[in-house]
Amino acid sequence: MAKIYQAASTDANDQGKCTIRIVGDGLTNVSQAYVIDAASKKIPASIVTLHSDSCLDCQYPMAGATPGTAQIHLIADGKEATFTATPQASDLTQKASQFGSTRSAAGASFFVSSTDNTNEFLLPNPGTPDFKID
Repeated sequence: MAKIYQAASTDANDQGKCTIRIVGDGLTNVSQAYVIDAASKKIPASIVTLHSDSCLDCQYPMAGATPGTAQIHLIADGKEATFTATPQASDLTQKASQFGSTRSAAGASFFVSSTDNTNEFLLPNPGTPDFKID
């Protein structure tokens, strides 16, 4: 079963899409991804890059999305991926070291927010780079 340890999002690119980096386990079999934004709107996300069984990048469109705390949901082997209230520090450190920081990839900066659940991330507000981590 797929598990989510952390999710982080980039700012929107030129096409108005954001990338979410997901750190977890069992991500190889993910077949579907979607975001629930701050207004509880379901936004389909496409799987862009599977880095490993513990790292996956997805993209979603910012158009019509409500900024704030959002959730990523993954379907793997027909089941929803699990997440926890607090990530296991040892799991996250081990997984992050396998592919590099969740805070940058290919020159992109990811927004890492402190939230209550490991599948939550900060959905960026266009024009407010205050939360940007380089």
